[in-house]
Amino acid sequence: MTFTLFSVVNKLNHWHRQVFKRTSTAPLNIQDTLLERVLNEHDNIVGRFDVSERVPVANLEGVEPEDEEQVALLGAKKDDDGEWVVPEGMDLEPFANWWPMAPEDLRDTAVRMKVTKNGRRIESYVLPEDQAKGNDSLGTITSFAVLPVVAALSFFLWHIHPYLGMASLLLAVPDLIALTQGEDPTDAFRAGILLIVLPLWLALSQASVGGNDLQLVASGGPMSLFSSYSAFHGLAMLGGVLVLLFLMSLFGGNKKVGGAWDRIKNGLKWLGIFVLAYAALNVLPNAVAPMAIFAVACMYPMVYTNKNFIARHVMLKEQGELYNQASMGALAYAHEAPRRQQALNAYLDKTPLITLGWATGFLTMVKKFEYAPDKGKPLCISMKDATRHLFIWGDTGIGKTESAMRPTLKSYVKTGYGGSLVTCGKGTLAREVAALLDVRIQAGVSDLGPFEGLNSQDVAEALFAIGSKDDQGAHKIWEEGAKTFLSYACIIHEALCQHEKATREHAIFECRQLETLITQVQLEIISLEQRAAVAKDEDGRASLESRAESLIGRLAELRGKHQRWANNRDAERKWYWTPEILNHVKVICGALEGRDDGLYQIGRALTEAGGAGGV
Repeated sequence: MTFTLFSVVNKLNHWHRQVFKRTSTAPLNIQDTLLERVLNEHDNIVGRFDVSERVPVANLEGVEPEDEEQVALLGAKKDDDGEWVVPEGMDLEPFANWWPMAPEDLRDTAVRMKVTKNGRRIESYVLPEDQAKGNDSLGTITSFAVLPVVAALSFFLWHIHPYLGMASLLLAVPDLIALTQGEDPTDAFRAGILLIVLPLWLALSQASVGGNDLQLVASGGPMSLFSSYSAFHGLAMLGGVLVLLFLMSLFGGNKKVGGAWDRIKNGLKWLGIFVLAYAALNVLPNAVAPMAIFAVACMYPMVYTNKNFIARHVMLKEQGELYNQASMGALAYAHEAPRRQQALNAYLDKTPLITLGWATGFLTMVKKFEYAPDKGKPLCISMKDATRHLFIWGDTGIGKTESAMRPTLKSYVKTGYGGSLVTCGKGTLAREVAALLDVRIQAGVSDLGPFEGLNSQDVAEALFAIGSKDDQGAHKIWEEGAKTFLSYACIIHEALCQHEKATREHAIFECRQLETLITQVQLEIISLEQRAAVAKDEDGRASLESRAESLIGRLAELRGKHQRWANNRDAERKWYWTPEILNHVKVICGALEGRDDGLYQIGRALTEAGGAGGV
């Protein structure tokens, strides 16, 4: 069996119950008791107690067979599908254990640190330094406890050789440094005096060092100090120690707790304790007195812990009464109703979800934002939410398209819930998700007309509204000029499109007319040739042949004219009512040519475009 401090305390507790016939529900294992108490205190302070992870609805979930009797007694009924439902009008609170869980992205368990689980303000439990650097470590008490042990070791080694005893005091240096850094230089100095110097001096005053030249005090009891030194020197030494103890009690301790008079009373109290302890040493044998001295010194950590406990209690009480904003009125619970409604809306929304990413916890842990998700929780948007707005912003090149929009669109398409319109000024997003698009509008596409249904002035007004800055200042003249140019370009563009269509329709009409004439002429030629072949009169035959030859010339002329109209009819279209062709029209309209007189005239490309389609 391994003996530890806890096992010894457990054994003493067991013997105490057996001897005094005590019965208690508390466990015998003191370590488990302390752990349970600490966990309960931690659970009372750390957590999110104002936001439920379940949604208060009538449809119950997770009702196990062993729970059905209890649920039925509470008033729930089974519906036709075998699901437990709370009748309308009944209080839902008794069924809280069977409420459905809130959506994962709305479960908020991050520490709020405003109110405790029992509803009290957090300022009554936690000091600012607890959250900044933490409370006193258990190592602090250990450092205090080590110092009298080092003093006892030095006392033992002093009997071997004084130099060896003094050298062993260096073992206390690391603990004194740790106390200086962890607590305060004053605490370290006071601990060195009370736990090393004073106990060692009192212990050596009880023991004989056998005539050594380094003997500090006589070999008798405390009163033998006056036999070795004059009464004046003994009283001076004792008085100096008392003054030192008084000053340490007066200026030590927590300055935030108590006033000057409280510290004076505390100093006088410890002076009295020291005088009584000094007097008590006279009645103890010289062999026992040193053990009592070091035993008393080992009790200092308990005194220090109790002092800090009282000081902490006073500070928490004052802080809780001063900083009580978190528990004033409805301020502490103002966000609960919106959070419950948010969870209910999300539960009732059965449309597919898209995961946009995962929360880093920055807004929750650093900014203390009440509605931010916990670290690691998914950030979701439903198809119903997507019918509103989703903003994604960031610096150029940070990855808005690649890391945000592209995954979102892919997830959206996978749900098969609805359609979407993707527009991108740079074309990057459209190219990256091209495989997901049913129809893609881009430069060079001729079978789609974004201008369909609009005339030239409608297009000009729409385009100018997109690019206009509504500036009434110095740039107004340039905007008016651009608007006039754009309006004329749209008129010319529309005229070219209409002219090409009209020319093609007229060419089709002319071709049909000419094809009919050609057929009639061919039939007439055949008829004349047949009549000339059977004619008996030479003059008549010559006349028929002459008429046939004339018609053959007419037929060739008609066929040539038909070919020219057919070329216009079958020619590939050049002027489409599309943004790409409008941009081409703008280019040729702006391509002016200089004249010999220094003026400018329209370019050859625009002139040829205006004369296209003739026969």
